[in-house]
Amino acid sequence: MTVPAIELSDVRKNFGATEIIRGVDLGIARGERHAIIGPNGAGKTTLFNLISGRFPISSGSITVNGKSTAGLAPQEINRLGLSRSFQITSIFPRMTVFENIRCGLLWSRGYRYSFWHLLGGQKALNAEADRLLDRLNLGDRRNVQAGLLSYAEQRALEIGITIAGGADIILLDEPTAGMSHSETDAAVELIRGVSEGKTLIMVEHDMSVVFGLADRITVLDLARSSPPTRRPPSAATPPCKRLISGRSQHEGGAMMLEVRDLHALYGKSHILQGVDLAVDEGEIVSLLGRNGVGRSTTCKAIMGLVPPVGQISFKGRPIAGLRPDQIAHAGVGYVPEDRQVFPGLTVKQNLELGLKRAGVFGRWTFDDVFSLFPNLGNRQDNPAGVLSGGEQQMLTMCRTLMGDPDLVIIDEPTEGLAPMLVEQVGRLLDEIARRGTAILLVEQKLTIALKISHRLYVMGHGRIVFSGSPAELTASSTVRKEWLEV
Repeated sequence: MTVPAIELSDVRKNFGATEIIRGVDLGIARGERHAIIGPNGAGKTTLFNLISGRFPISSGSITVNGKSTAGLAPQEINRLGLSRSFQITSIFPRMTVFENIRCGLLWSRGYRYSFWHLLGGQKALNAEADRLLDRLNLGDRRNVQAGLLSYAEQRALEIGITIAGGADIILLDEPTAGMSHSETDAAVELIRGVSEGKTLIMVEHDMSVVFGLADRITVLDLARSSPPTRRPPSAATPPCKRLISGRSQHEGGAMMLEVRDLHALYGKSHILQGVDLAVDEGEIVSLLGRNGVGRSTTCKAIMGLVPPVGQISFKGRPIAGLRPDQIAHAGVGYVPEDRQVFPGLTVKQNLELGLKRAGVFGRWTFDDVFSLFPNLGNRQDNPAGVLSGGEQQMLTMCRTLMGDPDLVIIDEPTEGLAPMLVEQVGRLLDEIARRGTAILLVEQKLTIALKISHRLYVMGHGRIVFSGSPAELTASSTVRKEWLEV
């Protein structure tokens, strides 16, 4: 009888009094490509954390390649032949692309060979790293600092690090989240190639990716698993629902944010090359463009997290050169794309940290937040670290709002979210604007940006290449084709 690659029997996980995983039974055959899907908060990433040993199970059993993982640390489970990626890209940003891959190879060999043996195999090790980089289509980026890669390239690099260890079981957590259509297509082909002959388990919200890769699918709902099903011979991704009813562009009012001739550099890399944009009071303004063109760097430069060169004014006051905390206290909120929560603090404690003064509320209270996102209310006493990725995204946004900003900069709020949560984000953005807070939104999904924005900017190569209304962008097929790949 063939031993399954992974087998879960009545697996349960409690965090305090809250049961997150409720009796999951799952068997995955060797060489199978298996997708785990379900709404945000269903327990998908928690299940990955249990399989990989990041969290201990409360009850039940898990075996990897026929061996029980009970009591094993993550590195010990890795040595049973299992490797995983994470929702938030996990690479060594200050090392080169080649050095990142080499680290993965060294880890897989380091526990089997002595240091001096490794020194003797340097040439072979380097050659293997170069072969893997070619498979990842990153050979020409070999000596580039990994933190300077585009988002899609960083995700490809992380997949490379994951497989560099030689594991025969690969867990990928939302590998295509935040990618454009063309980047997603390229990622699917990459995953298909590098997983050939291996067991692949992936968490994914994009149904086109699931149906394109998976042999079987398991649905998690309220942390219980459905029986795995064969994927249908063909399926279409459901159309995106309209998030917010259209409304007219804001007229009148003081200029909230003005950015003129903004430049920014990472080392010798000239990322921003003269960015001009503005946001009026009460507006939702979207900043669009392909990954790697400088949208996130623009946000960080405005917030003082990247040294800006140029003019930035907020409510008529120059803020270029101020510290991030000074800019925040002036009334600018910032929601980064990497879901920065305090994992050991409860949901409510995370929200309290957003207040500028303890116990003093502005336009937002706990009740406001919990009415928009009931899941946060239901888990307000749970540690933020046990929330799903989507729930952590919601918490990060709401914590920023507790500081009552006059302008909030939100970087990729819908990245990796299930359609139901995308709708909730849309309602939140609408409510933010309704309460008088202006929004600068970095968004990858054009359909969402067109529905909720008063005005839009499109970036290309570190510059603004288009500015106008949703109707004007819709009418400009040239801009969309050349700069947005839609």
